[in-house]
Amino acid sequence: MKHQNVPYIAVGLFVLSMLVGLVVLLAWLSGRTGPADRYFVDYANVAGVVRGTPVSYQGYPIGRVEALTPRPTAEGMRYRLELAVEAGWPIPEDSLARVVASGLLSAITIDIAEGTSKSLAKPGAQLAGREGANLFAAIDAIAGNVGELTEHGFMPLLENLNRRVDHIAGVLEEHGPRVLGNLESSSAKLDAGVGEVLVSIRELTSKLRRSADDLGRLVGPETEGSVRNALASVEASAANFEKLSADLQQTRGRLDTVVKDSQAIVSGNRRDIEQSVADLRASLQSVSRHIGAVTRNLEVASRNMAEFSREIRQNPGLLIGGTPPADRAR
Repeated sequence: MKHQNVPYIAVGLFVLSMLVGLVVLLAWLSGRTGPADRYFVDYANVAGVVRGTPVSYQGYPIGRVEALTPRPTAEGMRYRLELAVEAGWPIPEDSLARVVASGLLSAITIDIAEGTSKSLAKPGAQLAGREGANLFAAIDAIAGNVGELTEHGFMPLLENLNRRVDHIAGVLEEHGPRVLGNLESSSAKLDAGVGEVLVSIRELTSKLRRSADDLGRLVGPETEGSVRNALASVEASAANFEKLSADLQQTRGRLDTVVKDSQAIVSGNRRDIEQSVADLRASLQSVSRHIGAVTRNLEVASRNMAEFSREIRQNPGLLIGGTPPADRAR
């Protein structure tokens, strides 16, 4: 009987030692391996924080969350965490208790960031707390904002843009040919007017040259200086008229370029086209109004020059300011 009871005693001692080891291991894992100091922290959001959540100091484990208590306040619901840390652990008064997660899938930890104060927080003191950022909540909020922006921002904008494009296309299709026709008609009229002006200028130039030749034959050596001055003035006027003719030719070339570019302008928006057409129409009307006056002035100048030539032929003494010679026949 004595030898039969020995194995049962050994088995009982082994099981008892295993139970004691298990209790010690659980106590060590739960942080209840010795005396602890209590500190308190308030949070507005304790997502992922439960009783038994590890507490660390600059990443070093020093305790755990002992209790989690909701506390209604004037600003809303707050949650007080009771932190049980190793007794005698030095924690500065301005230390910050943060809710952190070391990795994307890591467990939540209350990590105490060391402060710079020289005074240490006493057991039972209130520590400053800061909630941790929830990555998935932030992503969900961003996705919601993007969805709302797409529904209420981009879609109405695209619909409005489509309506504007359809409206502009309709306006161009309806009024584009008429605008081009008006531009071509105005260009043709201006081209015809410029041609008439050039013809008048050439005729005036030829008349001035003939008048200069007549003056050269009529004026004697005593009035040569005065005649040369007059001829120089006439030549300068002729050069100015030729320059004006060249400028008109350049203007005609620019107008041809404007007519060619008008087709590209029609593809723009309606408001710019209408404004450009209105400005061009006003310019054409101004040129059309003044072409007649310019032609009349040139004709009057031509008649005056002819009259001046006739007076010189009759009395060359007018060039030097003398009086007409006496009529000896009387």
